[in-house]
Amino acid sequence: MANDTTDVAKQATQTTAPDKLLDGLVNFDPVPAPVISLYLDARVDNHGQRTFLPFVRKQLSERSKSFENQSDEQKSFDEDFVRIVRYLEGELPPPVQGIAIFACSADDDWFVVGLFEAPFERNRLFVSDRPHLYPLARLVDQYRRYAVVLADTNRAQIFVFAAGRAVEH
Repeated sequence: MANDTTDVAKQATQTTAPDKLLDGLVNFDPVPAPVISLYLDARVDNHGQRTFLPFVRKQLSERSKSFENQSDEQKSFDEDFVRIVRYLEGELPPPVQGIAIFACSADDDWFVVGLFEAPFERNRLFVSDRPHLYPLARLVDQYRRYAVVLADTNRAQIFVFAAGRAVEH
């Protein structure tokens, strides 16, 4: 299983910049296959555990049943289901509080992951012919890029923050 998880992580396009991810997804052309958009609140609970996996398994299982049995759409969706769960079962960096996953195996095994230090309000799953971008756009809007200047008579420091973390110094 460790090799499967590692392989999925290697195949995923990962980013920690929500604005860049949003810019890349805006121009996604609709496809005649299910495109999964999954937003997860990855904060840990009182026991230090992430609690999104039961939500993911349940929601993806229910959605899989909505496709015609053995259809191309169901096959693509089920491949994405397995890939997403394997990815999420792997190790996520501790500062990650929000995860956005976009997948469509029928579109050249397209699999994009956003790992953010800012959380999504709640877990959400969307299935359409293109990525659902509203939660990502809202995250970008809530955690706008800003700069802080610390200065005294001898020196100055500039810090740039975006998505809940320092991105430049």
